[in-house]
Amino acid sequence: MAQPDINGLIRRGDASRPAEPKPESVRFQAVSKSFSTRLVLDDLSLTVRTGEKVALIGPSGSGKTTVLRIVAGLEEPDAGQVAVFGQQVWPYRRPRPWRRSDARDRDRTMRHVGMVFQHFNLFPHMRVLANITEGPIRSRGIGREAARAKALELLEMVGLSGFDDAWPANLSGGQQQRVAIARALAMEPRLLLLDEVTSALDPELVGEVLAVIRDISQSSDLTILMVTHEMSFAARSVDRVLMFDEGQVVEDGPAAQVLREPTHERTRRFLSAVVER
Repeated sequence: MAQPDINGLIRRGDASRPAEPKPESVRFQAVSKSFSTRLVLDDLSLTVRTGEKVALIGPSGSGKTTVLRIVAGLEEPDAGQVAVFGQQVWPYRRPRPWRRSDARDRDRTMRHVGMVFQHFNLFPHMRVLANITEGPIRSRGIGREAARAKALELLEMVGLSGFDDAWPANLSGGQQQRVAIARALAMEPRLLLLDEVTSALDPELVGEVLAVIRDISQSSDLTILMVTHEMSFAARSVDRVLMFDEGQVVEDGPAAQVLREPTHERTRRFLSAVVER
């Protein structure tokens, strides 16, 4: 069966428009974050533009996942500023005089950010279809039938047609992660965050999830930030790689350059260790 058009399910660019500098999707300015006495992000500044596919690589504890969680609104930085789609989201200070519209602007911005976690986080008491439709119905006011139709299309896209009535507990890890991806896409995000989405999977299940992500990356206009240790996958699927070490970006460049001809010694040592595992 032919796969549905991914861009049609997510969002399509307008090829008739002349090329223009793309606006920023994410901007970190001098962001720091500590957990207890451990400094996780150290005066971090970075910019990701609309439509970029960016891989965050580096050793465990270097700050990669914390970046995603701050963008998603799940962690608050200790210092610095974070903007998403041009809207400052950290630090968030209630405007004075307070206007309800200002709070709505921030909330509306954050609704365009989708995240897929390492451990799926599906609702165990809901069948697959309900897991995917709950967010659009409750948060976006989508009608039940429209949400259902979109969910079925997304399940076909991730290779799970016919699984809409299944319970998460009856699915393999790879299937659960593909449902989690469909659930994130059902919210029609403009920015998709992927946090080591294959790290909790058995090795034989990794490929099926990476294939779905590769199709999304190559065939949609989504901005994607992914934390991954799958270097060969990153080389084929992203535009840009950020190498993190001790809360800072030590190397930033096109995927082919950073992964094949890194200029920073820390990047070379990391890549050598990953390949040898």
